[in-house]
Amino acid sequence: MEEKNTSVAEAQPEHPPAQQSSQDSETSYRRRVALLRSPRAKWGLIIAVLVLLVGGAFLWRYFSSYESTDDAQVDGHLNSVSARSADTSSSSM
Repeated sequence: MEEKNTSVAEAQPEHPPAQQSSQDSETSYRRRVALLRSPRAKWGLIIAVLVLLVGGAFLWRYFSSYESTDDAQVDGHLNSVSARSADTSSSSM
């Protein structure tokens, strides 16, 4: 009868060697610098920031006027109004 080998192989380290890691970081740094120097990327970033700012301004304006009543109380600005009437019951006969 054959005996099957059921031992588990040792796990190999997942980290690349140090030299390859430094080359990858240098490559990613150069790629990032090249991207930021590209005029197309600059315009894309400017447009994205403007869209986010305008969208944020509209959301701020919408939510600042929104009143919530989730606890049966108004979470908004309240103006108190009182009624005044002239005294017409004085008798002057």
